[in-house]
Amino acid sequence: MFDLDHFKSVNDTHGHAGGDAVLRHFSIVLNEHCPAPITVGRYGGEEFIVIIPDCDLYEPIHLAETIVAAVQQTPFVMQDHAVSITVSAGIAYAHHHPAETVFKQADIALYEAKTQGRNQYRLYQS
Repeated sequence: MFDLDHFKSVNDTHGHAGGDAVLRHFSIVLNEHCPAPITVGRYGGEEFIVIIPDCDLYEPIHLAETIVAAVQQTPFVMQDHAVSITVSAGIAYAHHHPAETVFKQADIALYEAKTQGRNQYRLYQS
């Protein structure tokens, strides 16, 4: 699960049209790094979910590292200036758990990434 850091300030500073443009930009970054069979979707607000079927634990960790770095290193150009954004991520590894449980675990890990300073990922630890 990915969440754009301080997204409210983007909307407050650049308006909802600016926020929508940043969301589209982040969607492009996600899709560039998530080839099939990986599924990407907007989970709500500025949260996105990435589902990687049949993988080991290394793959989602590597993907989260890559996306967090790509977002930080790629400022979004809006009109005549660049907007720097960062993203936090929470990873849950599904061991045949229902999707709802995995989403809750990813959300817990995401919250930990946010409270530990943002612009990073955390792995859910039971």
